[in-house]
Amino acid sequence: CIDDLERKGEGLAIKDILGLISLLKEQKECKIVILLNDGEDGLDDYAKYHEKVIDIELKFEPTAEDCASIVYTENDYIHTTLKKLTPKLQIKNIRILKKIERLVKNAIPVVSKFEEDVKYQIIHSLTLFAWCYYCSKSDAEIPTFEFVTNLGYSLVDIGTKEKISEQEKNWRAILQKYEYQYSDELDLVLADAVKTGYFVNSLLLSTANNLNNQILESKSKGAFKNAWRLYHDSFS
Repeated sequence: CIDDLERKGEGLAIKDILGLISLLKEQKECKIVILLNDGEDGLDDYAKYHEKVIDIELKFEPTAEDCASIVYTENDYIHTTLKKLTPKLQIKNIRILKKIERLVKNAIPVVSKFEEDVKYQIIHSLTLFAWCYYCSKSDAEIPTFEFVTNLGYSLVDIGTKEKISEQEKNWRAILQKYEYQYSDELDLVLADAVKTGYFVNSLLLSTANNLNNQILESKSKGAFKNAWRLYHDSFS
């Protein structure tokens, strides 16, 4: 099995690798599997010579939903939420999906007593931050980690008159589709954990508690307004 053909050393030519494969197949009666990422740089010689060596070619192209279902197999709140969120960003890399899972599973027990809205924001933000942190350097279409974590109200054109580039417009469109508006105090704590690989539990608890109190206050006001609507919205 020859894995990651596109990551060969610079001094090793593809045609030499294919020559070795041909020798092993024809003279040693070996069965050989080559794994590679189609579309990567440095595979020109493979495209040129592969028909002389390769008997069967199979394209393995799972969807983001397929990959999420492979990694997130449990029926709990964490896995159910991740199975909905990661496909929105078209995350197909199993390693990244596992990194997101580890971050979320470290964070959620700390805020287990808080409102579900707090837990959802943590999962929602960690998914985005991990994707940007690990994938943006190799894909210019993915918003950078710095862009997302420094995002204020400018995403909705509040407080900014700066002209933005086409790339930034595309990044904003991705974030709006993902329903990410801006980075608040809790988000910055989560972003720092993505970089360092661990949470400062006391800081996570404190910022999550502040958000939880805001949510409870908002729900309380909403319940009060709804109660008065029973009176104001009725002729009886």
